[in-house]
Amino acid sequence: MGLNFEKTPKFTADFETCTWLENETYVWAWACYNIDNNNFTYGNNIADFIEFCKYYHNPIVCMHNLKFDRWIYHLFFKYAPDTNI
Repeated sequence: MGLNFEKTPKFTADFETCTWLENETYVWAWACYNIDNNNFTYGNNIADFIEFCKYYHNPIVCMHNLKFDRWIYHLFFKYAPDTNI
């Protein structure tokens, strides 16, 4: 079953993080912009972001600054490149 691009919710997202210890990084703010309807949603912890994504049942999320925030991406999400998008 392929991705239905027109019906799949699409967002841009960004995290603000801080590191207190060498191996501990925390999300203290996140924001998502819904490309389809111009709605803006934000929160202040990673758990709320995960719940936000679960609510939309596998949305397409384009991460801002993925080079820096990739650790979050790999912990919670599946990278699924699709040449049809």
